[in-house]
Amino acid sequence: YLLWLASSSSSYFDLSSLNDALRVVEISTVKHKDCAAIQEAACGFLANICHFPSVDVSDLHVEIPFRALSLKFDSHSVHEHATRALLALSTKGSSVFEDAFDGGEISCLVESLETAAKDDQYDQVDVLASLATSSDAVRVGLISSGCLDIALRMLKNSRSTLGVSKGLELTSALAFT
Repeated sequence: YLLWLASSSSSYFDLSSLNDALRVVEISTVKHKDCAAIQEAACGFLANICHFPSVDVSDLHVEIPFRALSLKFDSHSVHEHATRALLALSTKGSSVFEDAFDGGEISCLVESLETAAKDDQYDQVDVLASLATSSDAVRVGLISSGCLDIALRMLKNSRSTLGVSKGLELTSALAFT
């Protein structure tokens, strides 16, 4: 929790220790993969670090929030901070996500879209829409992963205005970027 808290402001966090902090976060999330609190704190830390202008996205571990999402905790908070981290990472550039297709992380995110709770589903749509607009390679990868088909099913099956809006957002990002 200390790194998460310290990373909330550049006046609290010394960027010269970023590599060591990232190593600690990576090790702790792997060793304690069943601990929702550690996964949540790690994702919160990554999301915060992304907002520092001098941080190079290639130094960050995109697999941490993907891993947290794949562990399927009952905690909405873990999902919220994992998607917040992915959204923050997506605003830094697409290069980090192009490798995520090889590891299956993006496919896992796309596949879980239909089974996620509504609030979590809408957060995932925000991440996927942001990724779709980041590069043609990522957009094509998302379409190949079935993301467009899921977005169209969301449009067809949604019973809420927000659900239709999110379906349109994702369809638009995938089809018209």
